[in-house]
Amino acid sequence: AILWSDTLQDPDKLLSELAGLTYPNRQISLAFLIFDGSAGMEEALNKKKEEWAGRFARLSMVTRDYGFAWRRSFTENRGRWMRSSLMSRCRNFLMHHALAKEDWILWLDARVARIPPDLVDRLLKVRKEIVVPNCILLGTGQSFDLSSYKWQPQAGQIDWQAHIIEGLLDPPAGLGRWYLNDLALFDC
Repeated sequence: AILWSDTLQDPDKLLSELAGLTYPNRQISLAFLIFDGSAGMEEALNKKKEEWAGRFARLSMVTRDYGFAWRRSFTENRGRWMRSSLMSRCRNFLMHHALAKEDWILWLDARVARIPPDLVDRLLKVRKEIVVPNCILLGTGQSFDLSSYKWQPQAGQIDWQAHIIEGLLDPPAGLGRWYLNDLALFDC
């Protein structure tokens, strides 16, 4: 399941990465939510529908206009609660309108540049209900997702009030938290 906005990467690149998955494509349903009038993605998906007929279990695309423009950086604090709320509404909408009887859902951010071909196999191998892949920022080796973390032992002594912005806890990166790239050293 992929949420798409025109401000994101080239649709053909993302579709090429999905086609390269080693998990049997015939057992994968692809669902895209295009939520801001992204004509480029609609056009690319319509072309792929014919090419991929029979390759994937299902390829669906739904559109929804929430009236929200991605004018700011995804990491900018201002308006973050709005983006978080929108992402939740998008996921719920996509789940109810594009997915049917799938056993698992892999939410992919359309900004992901490279998808390991064995990603689905590796995530299923863990045999847990919820698994979070560690997406790495190109060129830095750092985790992209700073919302997935484990509290450090000293976190209980930190006054978090100064880091609550528009109702969301948003401290500086690393303060009292280990991120996914840090957790490889732990048995979580």
